[in-house]
Amino acid sequence: MRPRADDTLEINPLVPESWDYFCLEDAAYHGRLVTIFFDRTGTRYGKGAGLRVLIDGVEAAHAPKVGKLTAAFASRTPPPTPTTHRAEKPDVPPGNLALNPAGKGFPEPSASFTCPSDKVWHAVDGRLSFEDQPRNRWTCYGTRTNADWLAIDLGAPREVGQAILWLYDDQIGVRAPASVTVQYWQESGWTDCPNSKATPAVPHGGITNVVTFPKVVSRKFRAVFTHQKGSSSGVTEFGLYPPAPQNPAKTP
Repeated sequence: MRPRADDTLEINPLVPESWDYFCLEDAAYHGRLVTIFFDRTGTRYGKGAGLRVLIDGVEAAHAPKVGKLTAAFASRTPPPTPTTHRAEKPDVPPGNLALNPAGKGFPEPSASFTCPSDKVWHAVDGRLSFEDQPRNRWTCYGTRTNADWLAIDLGAPREVGQAILWLYDDQIGVRAPASVTVQYWQESGWTDCPNSKATPAVPHGGITNVVTFPKVVSRKFRAVFTHQKGSSSGVTEFGLYPPAPQNPAKTP
């Protein structure tokens, strides 16, 4: 890779012509992770024949033979003036039913699509990171759909009355979604949690986004993200909490 000041990645692999394949995986460049691989027949890596460049797991350039190749991309650079939403880092409140820092068993996360550079288990490990590094998030960067979902299987039916999402927003390819809908699983399929109230009303990255609703008993819950145009969505953490305790009735 040849370093450049602009947002163009330039490569020119210097390898013997006799090589049938090679791979350089997750090289850091301008805040992105770059993977470069060549597969003469397409059978070694299963991605097709030729030279390919992936940026954050998404193909950015391709050529049939080894040689000089360029790919345009947006570098991950922090905004010149931090937003007020990132002034204070929030904490993950105790009592999170979705918490699973072990990364196995239940609660078990799943998603409609996960960026190859991210991990769905990062959404339930209890750690928050709104910046590019340390990398601790789930995103669907590279998705080809207008909406994606992130689900939590609690392993058994539980009472839930609140979902909290700590949305990731790099202000480039991953943005706070246009909307978020929290759903629960019934025998008939996924159903919107009734009478949901979101705070803030419009999703924001880098802060705590809370969705409250009357008590729902289910084993599975999910957040459905409707993406902003031209962007994808992501979270650094997804929490599920029991309903807030009701104030006892006062005795006259």
